[in-house]
Amino acid sequence: MTTFAEALVAALHARGTRHLFGVPGGGSSLDLIEACGKLGVQFVMARGETAAVLMAAATAEITGAPGAALAGVGPGAASAVNGMAYCMLERAPVVLFTDRVPDDPNRPSWHQKFDQTAMFAPVAKHAAYITPATSGEEIAALLDAMTGHPAGPAHVDMTAAEAGRAYADAVPAPQSVAGALPPELERMAAMLDGTMKVALIAGIQSRHAGEGVRALAAALNAACLTTYKAKGAIADDNPRLVAQFTGGTAEAAVLHEAGIVVLAGHDPVEAIPGKWLYDAPVLALSTWDWTAEGGHPAPEIMAVGDLDAMARQLAQTARGADWDAAIAGHRKSYRNRVAYPAVEGVSPDDAVNTVQVSAGEAARLCCDAGAHMIPALAQWIAREPVGVLKSNGLSTMGYALPAAIGSALADPDRPVVAITGDGGAMMCLGEMATAAELGLDITYVVLNDSALSLIDVKQRNQQRPRSGVASETFDFATISRGFGWPAATVDRLDHLQPSLDLLKTYLGPKLLDIRIDPSGYGAQFEAMRG
Repeated sequence: MTTFAEALVAALHARGTRHLFGVPGGGSSLDLIEACGKLGVQFVMARGETAAVLMAAATAEITGAPGAALAGVGPGAASAVNGMAYCMLERAPVVLFTDRVPDDPNRPSWHQKFDQTAMFAPVAKHAAYITPATSGEEIAALLDAMTGHPAGPAHVDMTAAEAGRAYADAVPAPQSVAGALPPELERMAAMLDGTMKVALIAGIQSRHAGEGVRALAAALNAACLTTYKAKGAIADDNPRLVAQFTGGTAEAAVLHEAGIVVLAGHDPVEAIPGKWLYDAPVLALSTWDWTAEGGHPAPEIMAVGDLDAMARQLAQTARGADWDAAIAGHRKSYRNRVAYPAVEGVSPDDAVNTVQVSAGEAARLCCDAGAHMIPALAQWIAREPVGVLKSNGLSTMGYALPAAIGSALADPDRPVVAITGDGGAMMCLGEMATAAELGLDITYVVLNDSALSLIDVKQRNQQRPRSGVASETFDFATISRGFGWPAATVDRLDHLQPSLDLLKTYLGPKLLDIRIDPSGYGAQFEAMRG
């Protein structure tokens, strides 16, 4: 007999899912965990529901296959909302299974009972209560919609009794459909005739279309920018890579000089609030039409389809003017602009550069939200797509360690570095136990300045009294040793490399608490965003 839970896990396995993360409740969670053991899907017990969903999201973003998580009824489900909001705004295909209080007239209950599907509806592409009466076609449609464009999460509510019942229907395998190239490419090629300076912005969609996007950038002689989520789609050490596109002022000069702006995989969710300020015509290659939902900027021409195929096709005939000298100048100017100012203590720039050299070129960075993200992402050199994982559309804190756990499981041969601030580290301390139990090779770097520094900068910029943003200086090295992690604390730059060398001699996760000088954040934030 195949149970309903087994049919669901088998359908996910057929789509490439290899891990299920969660904090189990006593209902359908137990059926799903048992099914995982039978079907070659590893269940990973997290310490928090949001962290579990973030782990699942990391596996989805790395592999392209759906991620999977579970949570118990009531408080468990409610605790997963932030993780689902991440998946919705970061375009991560993750299914969250939650236990459901059964509607049993013989055992009526209001305990832990509320409309969970309604709670998840705003942060899921689909939120549904399913039973063994749900057809295989319906289940396949729900799962495959997650990886449709734009990708996003699904929520599934299920009772224990229904999860354990026999399921006779078959869930169809996923179908791949190759569409024709859109005719708009010919109009784009006519505009890209070699006479105009071209700037190309690679967005979140380009993470799995890197070769095509790189070929197009080369054909156009383009000044290139990448968003945080697309970092590495154009290698950071490529001389044509000028800047990171955030919607701020740091990248404005090169975009003002461009005669045409090409958006390759753009998603409006990635830019900070503000109007598009550039006069050049915009051409957009996208997997979905975000203008239909009010996204900006309004392109003169938009081509919708397979991004890699469209970029490769356009690269065959489209050309841009040669402006290599100007691109080199913009690249140098941008790097000077966003560099952390000289400070007396350890600067984030020095910390990040030293950590990356120690970790090696193959290491993936998982970066938390906060003031530290600006120097971390400016300094870290990514040379391939998905070389960096970062919460951008939601910009949630407490992200780096769960993402690193997901990365280490999905891509176990690749070293992973998680960089967070002290605020983000405090939000997911329990996941240090998860990493320890799994023995994962994670280097966890806490840039410790005893404050919510990004909020501190904003508070100061608004000329408010400093309040509610600072904390005591906590000893993360001592905390981590309680979880069995080797750890070190550094407050001088000349102690950083020896500490890294020592930690590299240990297997499994390790932590480095770096006491940084935060005095340069305000100037850096102003230079980056204006």
